[in-house]
Amino acid sequence: MPQPPQNPAVQHCLQAYKTTLAAERLKGASRHHARKRAVNAYRITLPILAGPARIQDFKACVIHARDRHLIDRSLSNTLLRAANLALQNLKIRDPKHRGRPRKKASGQLPEK
Repeated sequence: MPQPPQNPAVQHCLQAYKTTLAAERLKGASRHHARKRAVNAYRITLPILAGPARIQDFKACVIHARDRHLIDRSLSNTLLRAANLALQNLKIRDPKHRGRPRKKASGQLPEK
């Protein structure tokens, strides 16, 4: 039996999935329809791509969903690429991550 996820964001997404699945089944929805609604609830609950910690949580949720066949590999790859782009965008904006300063024409680094 798989261990429950340790990441609180993954637990939150998984809880949305389980709650929606149970509610849809109680309403009399077919397994297929209930699962479709539950997967949608999982996706809606994904963390927003704002800040490094939330981006990592988003990636953890996507990987968890992919590993449990809640979303297909193609969609998970697209979502993970979006998360990586968001993370890169944060690094570009952060002066700490801008890389080395450009060399002067004489070949020396600029003075600080």
